[in-house]
Amino acid sequence: MATQILMPKQGVTVESCVILGWRKHEGETIKTGDIICEVETDKAAFEVEAEHEGTLLKIFFEAGADVPVLTPIAVVGQPGEDIRGLIPNKQYPPLAPLRRLTGMGRLKPPSIPRKRGEAWGSQRGFFPPVCGQGR
Repeated sequence: MATQILMPKQGVTVESCVILGWRKHEGETIKTGDIICEVETDKAAFEVEAEHEGTLLKIFFEAGADVPVLTPIAVVGQPGEDIRGLIPNKQYPPLAPLRRLTGMGRLKPPSIPRKRGEAWGSQRGFFPPVCGQGR
């Protein structure tokens, strides 16, 4: 029976990982514990190991793709198996073009609309920082 390989969740705050490269290719036989691909979060790089034996039937994302955690990245099974029900609905764009558009991943801080002549901090709900109270 064909089985999906999911993008692992590497931490509580990790929402997606970038696929750095594939060590196995479609059609190759894999065993439990084989390294399938390498992924990177914003803090570290990891290797994704195979949890099932079989043939790598389909790879859904290219190297460089930014993939949300727990999304299927590949399928392992026996040659000739029907995998149509295991293919993810949404394909995500590779990360490299997105970095070019946003200036290497840096985002500009949002501007705070103010009325002319209004001082910073006079917006409703702003509380000045408390200093010197040991907090």
